Amino acid sequence: MPTRPGYPPMGTVTTGEAQVAGPSAGTLPRMTASPAEPESKGPTPDHARMAPRFFLSYRRADGIESAKRLRDRLITSFAEAHVFMDLQAISPGDDFPQTIAHALDETDLLLALIGPVWLGADSSSGQRRIDDERDFVRIEVATALEKSVPVLPVVIDEAVMPSPRELPLDIGMLGRLNALRLQDATFDADSASVVEFARDLLEVGQRPRAGDVPRDLVGTWVSSAMGDAILQYDLYPNRTYQHVGMIRQRVTNGIFEFEVFHEGAVTFDGRSITFEAFRATASRRHPDYPAEDYQDQDRRPETATFTWRLQTTGSDRILVLEDGSTPAVAYHHIGRPQASTRARQTPVTPITPPAAHEAASGEPDARRPR
Repeated sequence: MPTRPGYPPMGTVTTGEAQVAGPSAGTLPRMTASPAEPESKGPTPDHARMAPRFFLSYRRADGIESAKRLRDRLITSFAEAHVFMDLQAISPGDDFPQTIAHALDETDLLLALIGPVWLGADSSSGQRRIDDERDFVRIEVATALEKSVPVLPVVIDEAVMPSPRELPLDIGMLGRLNALRLQDATFDADSASVVEFARDLLEVGQRPRAGDVPRDLVGTWVSSAMGDAILQYDLYPNRTYQHVGMIRQRVTNGIFEFEVFHEGAVTFDGRSITFEAFRATASRRHPDYPAEDYQDQDRRPETATFTWRLQTTGSDRILVLEDGSTPAVAYHHIGRPQASTRARQTPVTPITPPAAHEAASGEPDARRPR
């Protein structure tokens, strides 16, 4: 049986090489344990009693040396710290995202080391590696965000912290986080700041985060009773969303279609919900005027805030959103498997349950048999 990933025993660690098979095939460093140092006879400092577990995520092309030095600093500052840098072994047939998830289940804080080519490193196909959903760095950060593991971005030397718009949606929230800089010339002072912020995040990480998506609202929501229009929201546990608004109308030579798509961050504050788009596009297809058609045309990302309420009628769950200036819109929950945010969601067929119409309008649905 293959060895499952885990943390090395307490003490110092060294790196070796292990051949990795699976989606991110290549040669990656792995952690091996060295004998623990003899236990100190002096008093144990307060921070040592925390015995935190750190996960260092980095791209080997530009972050391995900084990762090694920061690992040593963390072990020195947190005397009983467990520091995880890479999987110990992944055998053929192992599920790479699942092994990452297993390690992150035991992690208190993920430190994402961002070097000069972290974002723009090209794979053999010519695309940015971060855009490949099999990229192990992306999987590590995305899994941490989905599991609500605290994440601390650490920018190496002269690298630039990416904005949410530059990142895939599943790690877009990384671009909103406060980052620290770690430079070789000022490593001692910079790493001390990392340790200080790590302590703060470890304390915050023990409490529920403000703004998280309520568990009952995770999933797909489709509007009802809107005639030719369909609105769909997909809410994810990593505090991101995707939204599609569509109009379909019959015209002389076929079906006219107009679609607006945006995705970004979603934040809850009591009964208030705010959608902050990272990206927005629009597409138009008109069979009578094909010369005017366009596909995924960039639009200005916008922010919208609504009040929300959740109603249950039998087995139906209905999410009602209103902004105070337009009629409320009711969304019916669609029971489909929770999708990854690594790919754009596909719209679903509109569903118009009578209960959803009445929840939004306060009036009986005229189409409902009496």
